[in-house]
Amino acid sequence: FGSTVTSSASGLLTNLGNTPAWPVAVISGPTTVPATVTIDGNAVTYSQAIPAGQTVTIDYKTGYATLTGGVDRTYALTSRLFSPVSSSSPVFFSADGGYATVTVADVSR
Repeated sequence: FGSTVTSSASGLLTNLGNTPAWPVAVISGPTTVPATVTIDGNAVTYSQAIPAGQTVTIDYKTGYATLTGGVDRTYALTSRLFSPVSSSSPVFFSADGGYATVTVADVSR
């Protein structure tokens, strides 16, 4: 369940559940600094270069960022406006390369 947006520009995340859900963004290199994922106007920015073949995973629920292999890179987040997805949310990705895959799971209570 849920939706995934893979983008080098923009897309739309949809949560079909009835409870806000926290997305996970995976930014794939290569990029030089910075790389920003914006959901519903709230920006999360990773401030370090991401080499080709590497990814940075940003968990919006925990606020953690990890490089490929689980290396903590949370300190490299310079903008931390984490927000859940209630229904449909526009997603924008900006960087000088690479792409972002943003996933949200439907949450119902």
